[in-house]
Amino acid sequence: MQLIIMVTTIIIITVISLSVLITMRESQTIRRDLEERAKTTLESLDAAMLDLLYFSNVDSIETIAENFAETSGMLAVRVYDANGRILIATDDPLLEARIEPDAYGMQLVQLTDTQIVWTSDRLMAGKPLTVGRQILGAIHIELSTQTLTTQLQTNILQGFITAIIASALSIAAVFFVSRSLVAPIAELVKRTQSIAQGDLAHTIDVQGGSAEMTELANTIEYMRKSLQEIYAELEQRVVDRTVEMKQARDEALAAQRIANENSRLKSEFLSMMSHELRTPMNAIEGFTSIILNRMGGAEYNDKTERYINKVQSNSQRLLGLINDFLDLSRIESGRLELAHSPMSPFDMAQKWQDNLSVLAENKGLDFEVSVDPNLPETLYGDEESLSKIAVNLLGNAIKFTEEGTVSLSLEKQDNQMALEVRDTGMGIPPHARDFVFEEFRQVDQSSKRVHDGTGLGLTIVQKLVREMNGTVTLQSEVGVGSTFTVLLPIQTEKQGA
Repeated sequence: MQLIIMVTTIIIITVISLSVLITMRESQTIRRDLEERAKTTLESLDAAMLDLLYFSNVDSIETIAENFAETSGMLAVRVYDANGRILIATDDPLLEARIEPDAYGMQLVQLTDTQIVWTSDRLMAGKPLTVGRQILGAIHIELSTQTLTTQLQTNILQGFITAIIASALSIAAVFFVSRSLVAPIAELVKRTQSIAQGDLAHTIDVQGGSAEMTELANTIEYMRKSLQEIYAELEQRVVDRTVEMKQARDEALAAQRIANENSRLKSEFLSMMSHELRTPMNAIEGFTSIILNRMGGAEYNDKTERYINKVQSNSQRLLGLINDFLDLSRIESGRLELAHSPMSPFDMAQKWQDNLSVLAENKGLDFEVSVDPNLPETLYGDEESLSKIAVNLLGNAIKFTEEGTVSLSLEKQDNQMALEVRDTGMGIPPHARDFVFEEFRQVDQSSKRVHDGTGLGLTIVQKLVREMNGTVTLQSEVGVGSTFTVLLPIQTEKQGA
């Protein structure tokens, strides 16, 4: 039935399309013929009436017009004078009695060529009558389009009859093809559907049909047997693979537990060692400060003072390294507890400026700090962790900037606070932007690098920002500078209040 409907529809559409095309072409031909006839008639009337109109021989003009209308089968012939008044009207003699000019006639006498107008039942044509540049009047004729309408109706009827005949023949042809070809195909489809649903034991054996159909059935039967063998082999492979995956999963879980335990032990070890090392380092820092301030009563020369200054400088550097290790281990071991206390963004920014402005002045850098007045006067959060983030970012900016400006800004963006640190330093190359936040990674990893450091500052910044439910992003261009932006949620109420 689908084949019958499809073939019949195609044939009917084709026949109707051809009928419409033929009808349109014949319609255009008839229209052109009528237009040519109208033009020829106007030319003939022009030649016959020009002299008569010039001498105002109205009787002769009327006789010629009536003869043309009668012999040519025209619906109307009208003649206008130079002012557009109707002189002759074969379709309505009463119009000849009008004294005032006719609007259509005035339009015709102003034309420079023949005018053709089609309506629903007639063709109207008109042209001016002129001698040289003198306008004598105009001619208007009307021809019936009944011939065109009749031809169109005939073509439509022929197309309808042809479509019916073609449909009947197509249905008969499809029935014949169905009995010899479609029935075996339908049986083959039915059996292959059973195979597609997983019934690989269903044998393909199609009776009847052509030799090609038999060959196709044999090929599908061969494929069915091959699929049956492959399916059995795959089932066994799935069983074996399931056992292997279960063993691998158990091993991976065990390895993960060991790795987590090792990571915890490492973090605890780093935390303990960092804590134990801070006490003697603080003592060294304190004693060197006492000696340098000449508070211990000992006397020493300039050379000894230089050595003591180096001891103090290196002890401060080592103490900073220990503090970084301690902060990192506290975060990784999960023992970092964020405070939720009131803090002022204006006071914090001023404190950061006071603490770090000396470093900027020593390098001859401009240090700019700005705070958005739209920020709340009091926020709730961990001021110590936020200060570590700002100090690390500002310290890096000052360290890697040789000239220009380092700026810090705190801004309100929707319900977040944006902490932005911008510098005009060397910038970070594209290949290094993916690992600058990793532990112990620096842009310059060579042994001859100019700037010291452990590479933990940005790692601590990122981990602290994540602990505070924020984000940190980097924008940088080599030779222009870098911009670090930290976005943190604004909390203006104390938890549990």
